[in-house]
Amino acid sequence: MTSEQIYEQFIVKINKNAQTDFVHCDRGRFVILYNEAQDKYLEHLLEQKNEDSIRYAENFVVPNQNLPVDSVVDDYTLFTIPTDYFDFISLIAKASTDYCQNATIRDMVETKLENIDLILGDEFNSPSFDYRQAPFKIANGQVIAYQKNFTYDSVLFTYYKYPQQIALVTPEDPESQFDNSKESEWDNKSNNRIIDSTAARFFLNNDDAKYQATKIESIQK
Repeated sequence: MTSEQIYEQFIVKINKNAQTDFVHCDRGRFVILYNEAQDKYLEHLLEQKNEDSIRYAENFVVPNQNLPVDSVVDDYTLFTIPTDYFDFISLIAKASTDYCQNATIRDMVETKLENIDLILGDEFNSPSFDYRQAPFKIANGQVIAYQKNFTYDSVLFTYYKYPQQIALVTPEDPESQFDNSKESEWDNKSNNRIIDSTAARFFLNNDDAKYQATKIESIQK
């Protein structure tokens, strides 16, 4: 579906739920509401990872991206995360020492910032080339991968990306045409749910009583 088709369905939706006069929402406002709704929908899918609905998020998986090195410090290496990063899936590293080159470190364990000092001081959980394990954390658009007596050759980062954002050709003009250079990455079923959620957000922002009914409908589909 193109952005224009999604917008037209949205206009039909908000007027279907209106009882009398035609309800209008300019394209600029719709862009903000729809992009918020689709990001929230993806977040909802990822919270249901053990359910069948996770398959609707498969289009947003970016596998095995080789991250560029930002800088190397004594006990960690910084790698830059892609700008379209939405949520983490997995990390695998390649590392070397004087006696072994380009070995795979599969046991990369994400660690909370407040626990990192404890992890680094624990002989069973600290970075170990021999045991092919290392802790890492994600912060400020970077992967911080910790090392001890080895160096990283590369890291392969698998993640969920942000959905393609709807945009206007002229962002300053709320009635500008849509940039239709790329079609929506969602299937029609997901787009219908996102349109319902967008309509619910529109009614909420307008203090419209139809907000709750439209929100329930978007969830139940």
